[in-house]
Amino acid sequence: MSNSNAPDTPSWNPWRVLLLIIVASFGVLLYAGHRISSEAPPIPTRVIDHGGEELVAEGEIMAGQAVWQAMGGMEVGSVWGHGSYVAPDWTADYLHRESRLILDQLAHSEGVPSYDDAPADLKAALRARLQALVRQNHVDSATGALVVAPERAAAFEALVAHYADVFTEGRADYAIPRGAQPDPAKLHALVSFFWWSAWAASTDRPSTPGVSYTSNWPHEPLVDNRITGESLIWTGVSIIVLLLGVAAMVWWRVSSAPEPTRTEPAPDDPLLGAKLTPSQRVTLVYFAVVSALFLLQIVVGVIAAHYGVEGDGFYGVPLSQWLPYVIARTWHTQLGIFWIATAWLAAGLFIAPSIGGGDPPYQRLGVIVLLGALVVVVVGSMAGQWLSVMNRFSDDTTRFFFGHSGYEYIDLGRAFQIGLLVGLLALLSVVACSAPSLHGIHSSDRAVDDRGLAGVWRDDSGNLVLDVTRQGPGHFALRVTMVDDEASLPHVLRLDAHLVELEGARFADLVLSKPQREALFDQHMALALRTHQLVKLERHGDALTLWQLDDVKLRRELAQGTIALDHAVLDHAEGGPRFVLTANTPALQRFLGAHAHDTALFDELAVVHRWVRP
Repeated sequence: MSNSNAPDTPSWNPWRVLLLIIVASFGVLLYAGHRISSEAPPIPTRVIDHGGEELVAEGEIMAGQAVWQAMGGMEVGSVWGHGSYVAPDWTADYLHRESRLILDQLAHSEGVPSYDDAPADLKAALRARLQALVRQNHVDSATGALVVAPERAAAFEALVAHYADVFTEGRADYAIPRGAQPDPAKLHALVSFFWWSAWAASTDRPSTPGVSYTSNWPHEPLVDNRITGESLIWTGVSIIVLLLGVAAMVWWRVSSAPEPTRTEPAPDDPLLGAKLTPSQRVTLVYFAVVSALFLLQIVVGVIAAHYGVEGDGFYGVPLSQWLPYVIARTWHTQLGIFWIATAWLAAGLFIAPSIGGGDPPYQRLGVIVLLGALVVVVVGSMAGQWLSVMNRFSDDTTRFFFGHSGYEYIDLGRAFQIGLLVGLLALLSVVACSAPSLHGIHSSDRAVDDRGLAGVWRDDSGNLVLDVTRQGPGHFALRVTMVDDEASLPHVLRLDAHLVELEGARFADLVLSKPQREALFDQHMALALRTHQLVKLERHGDALTLWQLDDVKLRRELAQGTIALDHAVLDHAEGGPRFVLTANTPALQRFLGAHAHDTALFDELAVVHRWVRP
């Protein structure tokens, strides 16, 4: 027996906790975004050498980023460590090659053929000169122009030729096919973008000498690029905070979990043998699509993995001419997202009619339209990515909306991203159409209190025990614990009850407590919904009689039209159709008040006697 007056719900409102987490998370993101924006590396308007010759024209760096994105971006190498790893990290690759070229020039000026041929003491001096050359920030704050040393200008021209060879002739080691980027102007812009990423990674911020715009990342000892201690500390702190947060969540969940319940498996899966609605039949196509997408993901994943060994073919077949590595990897990562999203859509669309009383108007059409939109997004985005990587788009705007975004996991073009978002929002409306509006009968004007209900009650057989606890003065919620050894439901049910009076009769509005619904969700999904059981009760001293609405009689009266009350018919695997009352609270109160003393409409549920007083 429980005599505690503590409420059955957790002291922390989960919605408030969720709101707190969202506000805190977005607060951190906004703060970090502000810091990143205020400390972002500048983009020079133009880059010139000491003689005034232009190396990088105005707008060419951003144009080079667009070229990189159109070619697959993060799916072909990486920049600042973000991307894939068959091809190099272009920032690290450019920075290292540039450093070696400059060191060779400096060594040659000292009469040594190359940096490798220099003695150790000269190598140290050359590295010091290199670091002084590349780490100084020479951006003109007035014009935004950047003047670079002759050695750096010469290295830039040499690397333009090098990367032109990489992307026109191809590199099997990088899984880059021949003709990946044949346009000389776009190649020059691409190298300008690589140069800028390396410049930002090695040039000191004006406010923090010795620390580059990327906190000395990537690692390059030749220019004294070593990740800062602050970055290492905050990386470790973020991981520790994440683990502590997960541990706290698990602890809170375990400590606030309901009492253990004994459950018995249902004799049959309620979905097996159920009569499918028209929309559910269409939803079966979704599951076929899920299987197809999953299999296709495996196929392109095998191809992408093999490119790591044979970069320009597949067991001797020159597959990279039609399906280069960047496309195989793009499709592999994207298809995983697509089939998971499709399975989630399908589950919601299939289950909703089962728990919502059938299909509402136009449900089947909505499911078909959503499936069509899904096909357009999947096929259209994959085709657009292929066209983008194969240089079939004539302008960057078209590529932006319908081609390759260049960003891993969100590779689809912006138009398809918007289409996918619209489809997910459409799912909410389609599923919401199937959700019944279930209401209780409790309202403040009908609420009554009965302190005499508190205590422990049981029937003569001892199979049914009710432990009733009054929640507090003026609060008419009752907590009911039910034990029934013959039921297939959990051995112990915890319910919230509100007592109301209608036309002289008293009713209990019973709802499974939230912890109980969560505990039941995995095994008894339908019972995990917030549905109401309406029980009529009479107490005479230490005897309590409970009645429930007769399911068969009520269904017959509703079918014949002798009783008018909003309801929904549910198909069930056994026992024929079931129904749920969907009328609102005032309508339910009027109905029960009008039939409160109709003995034909109520079945006696149980008679229990007081066993222990509170």
